[in-house]
Amino acid sequence: MDTNHNKLRQRKTKSDNSAFQIQPLLLEQVSESWTFRSSAIAKRVLEALKVKKMMQKELAMTIGFRPQQVSRILRGNVNLTIKTIAKLEAALGIRLFEVPADSVRARRRTRSKSAMES
Repeated sequence: MDTNHNKLRQRKTKSDNSAFQIQPLLLEQVSESWTFRSSAIAKRVLEALKVKKMMQKELAMTIGFRPQQVSRILRGNVNLTIKTIAKLEAALGIRLFEVPADSVRARRRTRSKSAMES
């Protein structure tokens, strides 16, 4: 019984170690992707502010954030939530995040079918 427990522990340790070997590469890819997208959103927000002749402070008040938070967003180094992106979109009248139309249509069809079957 003790031997089986040790074997299971060894297997778990081996599998855990292999996961740690892959993880840094994945984290690097995610970091690069996140940095690029965050910067792109910041640029779009800055452009919209210029077009609307809106100050950062006004945007902050509109979306219920402190001016410092908006400043960090505009530097492109904030991990934005979907809710924050939606607030920015509503306040500026722009789209910052798109969901492919195919996936939305497929989801609607699935919902319609399940509603009809009920």
